[in-house]
Amino acid sequence: MANSKEYFNKQPTQSGIKDLIEKKLIQVDLDEIYTPPVVRPIVFTENYVSNKPKEFMQLGSIVQSNLPNELIDQSSLITNESWQKDNKSLDFEMKINKLKLEKTKNVETKNVFLNINDPWCMIAVGIQGAGKSHTLMKLVESCSIQLPDNKLQFPMTSLICHYDPDLSNYCEAATLALYPSADVHVIVPPDMYNERKKFYSSLPMVKIHPLLFQFKKLSIDHIRKLMTVDAGENILYMQILTNILRKYQKNGEKLTSINQLWYELNGKNSVDNLQKQQLVPLKQRIALLQSFLAGEAENNPIQLSSKASGNCIEDISELFELKGAILILDLSNPLMDQSEVCSVSNIFVDMFVHHKVDHGKLLCFDEAHKFLSKYNELANTIVISARELRHHGLRLLVSTQNPDILPDELIELSSLAVLHQIFSPRWIKFLQARYPLSNEIVKSLEGLSVGQAIIYSPRAAINSPIIGSEIAHIQVSGRQYSSSGSKLNSS
Repeated sequence: MANSKEYFNKQPTQSGIKDLIEKKLIQVDLDEIYTPPVVRPIVFTENYVSNKPKEFMQLGSIVQSNLPNELIDQSSLITNESWQKDNKSLDFEMKINKLKLEKTKNVETKNVFLNINDPWCMIAVGIQGAGKSHTLMKLVESCSIQLPDNKLQFPMTSLICHYDPDLSNYCEAATLALYPSADVHVIVPPDMYNERKKFYSSLPMVKIHPLLFQFKKLSIDHIRKLMTVDAGENILYMQILTNILRKYQKNGEKLTSINQLWYELNGKNSVDNLQKQQLVPLKQRIALLQSFLAGEAENNPIQLSSKASGNCIEDISELFELKGAILILDLSNPLMDQSEVCSVSNIFVDMFVHHKVDHGKLLCFDEAHKFLSKYNELANTIVISARELRHHGLRLLVSTQNPDILPDELIELSSLAVLHQIFSPRWIKFLQARYPLSNEIVKSLEGLSVGQAIIYSPRAAINSPIIGSEIAHIQVSGRQYSSSGSKLNSS
């Protein structure tokens, strides 16, 4: 991190603050369920130049620290004191949309805000029940849901990737549908559509969609993944298939249907090159591909059922266009192993990341240890996405109990780490090798309460003399409706 005096040498003026208030900068402030003191500032960076207002969400409150005055342009995190002079509160109240900057003299707990206007990459780790899912849903709520105290001018489309081999478990983010203004969609494997639709019926506001792709929108790589062919496999029929697709690509054309592909595969040149023993596995792979394609005979009843439920989505990528929508990719399926889950997730994530929209996107991986490994293709896609956040207007969160499944490059690219309670010596050693965690901080990490976290951010306008300039101990703030944590009836 650069010298703090160079980073934090600018102080905003009252006139500058008033100008920003008039431009209606909005800070997301939500009621607390963990009861830290509630302070309601509007947070900004003075020299930020944009046609869009700067939006921050209240991530939490620093526990027992006295912060000096400091400010970073385009910070990932910022405190309510970052723009105050001489550790004094401003002598006037700032009001916008019923939010206030209240005087905070002699208050040891300081609010911390996450900059949701600029792209960032976040990692959240911790044991089960420590607060990872709460942190994830806090982010999704603040980025996508319009609430009385959360007036978003540019609500994001959020995608949460979820998988659990235990079908009695659900994606907890689905309970965000309890918010009247939330728009929640759950996308499930076609063969699990009817079962998962019944499972999520406890939340009638949730819309269930079968995961069916339009063949014409699939790339060569997507087709290979749906046929569960690894990148290194040198299979004759995949070579022939690739040559067919490459021919169309050279001519500026695309295969528009699976029938057209079969026609090409049955052509004389293809048949002559295919050995008889290759035809059976080829048909099996094509059948796997067809099971995820819209318009196929086997999927027509599912599509009709989905339309009868009011979900008139012809192309699954249409969901990406919905501002403020919360999309949950729930691939829980006893017939899909971890590698298949990663392959299908990879396709959907790739489509989501590269889909052009005029609003921001939030991509989350919930309980990533259940399907992600350090070296699989999905991990590579996540790393590439982290490298190109600004190209795609993306915010990225990976949440896991087990930090050592995370690629090292992803950790290096992350702008923020949220470390909830953790005990495993192996995992603590893993984190110490990557973050400046002293033995004293590790003791704090082991003793955290539910909802508390140690946060690390090299781009933060926070400076706690108790812990360090890049590390702080926070209490994650609560969601607006505590009922969002209610459990689904699994019966």
